[in-house]
Amino acid sequence: MHARTEGGHGLPEGTIVVAPTIKYLERAYDAAKYGEMSQEPYVEVTTSGDVVSIHFQFAPYRLRQSSWVDMRGTLERVALDTVAARFSGFRERVREVRSVTPVDLEQTWSLTRAT
Repeated sequence: MHARTEGGHGLPEGTIVVAPTIKYLERAYDAAKYGEMSQEPYVEVTTSGDVVSIHFQFAPYRLRQSSWVDMRGTLERVALDTVAARFSGFRERVREVRSVTPVDLEQTWSLTRAT
């Protein structure tokens, strides 16, 4: 997911990871293991100028009780909220968001689920 910011994003340059504990990582992975989207995801955040890329780890190919088409907005909100919880003022600076879900990877780049 890419977020374009205005007036700076307030994050350090480079890449940071939100993974405070091993238990946190385990819960984030467990959600994907059971076909759900983590509400407390492990994310890798990379900055480049006014663009912030958020790599939402452990997203399942197929959601158990929903679809990525329906969950795109939730994915974006959770990813932004996860970063904003650690960097005050970040959320207010976001002006544009573009996300890529497993469905997008398949439809746009023909990257299908490996079996």
